[in-house]
Amino acid sequence: MFIITIVLSGLGEDKTLNAQYGGLPKAITMLVLVMAFLVLIFRGNLRRFRVIGPMSLCYIIYWAALCLWSALLWVMNFTGNKAMTRGGEKMLFQTIAVLVAIAAVYIFGHKAIDYFATGIYIANALIAIMQMPNYGGPAASMESLFNMIINMGDGSGYALALEIHEITFLYGLFILYYAVFAPREDQSQKYKNYIHIGCSIFFLFCGFKRLLIVCIPLIILLARSLRKRKNPMRHVMGIGIFWTIFFVVFLYFVYNKGLQYLANQFGVDMMGRDYIWELAKRYYTFSPLYMGSGFGTVDAVIVSELYHLKLIDQAYPLHNDILKVFIEFGAPGLVIWSGVQYIVFPALIKKFFNADTAVLYMSVMTLMSITYLTDNTAFYFWCMMGMRLIPLAYGVYSTNKTSEIKAEKAKWSPPSRDDFMQLVDERTVQKGGVT
Repeated sequence: MFIITIVLSGLGEDKTLNAQYGGLPKAITMLVLVMAFLVLIFRGNLRRFRVIGPMSLCYIIYWAALCLWSALLWVMNFTGNKAMTRGGEKMLFQTIAVLVAIAAVYIFGHKAIDYFATGIYIANALIAIMQMPNYGGPAASMESLFNMIINMGDGSGYALALEIHEITFLYGLFILYYAVFAPREDQSQKYKNYIHIGCSIFFLFCGFKRLLIVCIPLIILLARSLRKRKNPMRHVMGIGIFWTIFFVVFLYFVYNKGLQYLANQFGVDMMGRDYIWELAKRYYTFSPLYMGSGFGTVDAVIVSELYHLKLIDQAYPLHNDILKVFIEFGAPGLVIWSGVQYIVFPALIKKFFNADTAVLYMSVMTLMSITYLTDNTAFYFWCMMGMRLIPLAYGVYSTNKTSEIKAEKAKWSPPSRDDFMQLVDERTVQKGGVT
């Protein structure tokens, strides 16, 4: 039922269905919450609830704090209904994504990752099959896809139809998990990991996100290196502090055209991103006193207004999540958003689970953070679900593994006095009575 639910909801990312129904199919995942409630009532797995409860509560409190801050900004700025409606919709779906991730881990433990990935693969495969008749059938569709891969992402027709933004970024998380962290205690588990890696690589190339393809091997090397450290938490916290500071520096360079200048110097094609970033400057000021305009303002007001003023030919998103967070939540909101996710959460995950789970969390965050700089992934429904589900599920596995090791060690006990005296007597007899 869980896999079917993910498949039905994931099918909504098909471009034809998405144009008709928007984000409505994502609400199907709420069935997972019903499943978790029934499991709690009839099975009552309170031990797992105690394992994931503290970190799950932290996830919920963090998101509730951001929502409350946004609501205050709406009131202070007299935000219009359009932005509030858009922001409220985003808040609702982000809340669903977090709750579904928690519910899935409660029901299935660490196997939730396998089931979640399987559902996403099937949904993507069905989307690929459903789009084929629109582009000349299987042969012509596969030719279009092959040409796009050969041309490093430059494609048209069927290949563009498979550019499923939200789902494609999940494959980076799956590859990272199955290549570095997934259990491989026996041959069957190793084969399973290879299958997941193969499926993820295939669908990643179908969606073909260049930045993600380049970054995955680097993050895998980083994760392997961190796991080998005697004290990985020192490096994990260092990476978290780096990202928190880097985001501020990055915003400064964007605001003062420093990033655009560097891109021009090295011949990097910004694909119009620098132009829309410059247009957005009229809606905010780079200052620690800038308070923000409220969640949903960028998409519902700023981009829409730029389009109606004919400054852009399409209602493009900003393609810069750090700038988006700063415009909507302000300097205080950016501190909450980055400080909690990159500094507080790793420390809490180490406390509630272990250092290895914290390494996984920071590896996931680092991979996604790179995409935040030039894309719109921070508030994607499926990305948020994967970012919360994978570390939480691995935390359950790590906790169970630690408990098994402790139980195994507890089986050994020192010999009693009688056993010890009997051993001495046996040794005495073997040596001919010499003591």
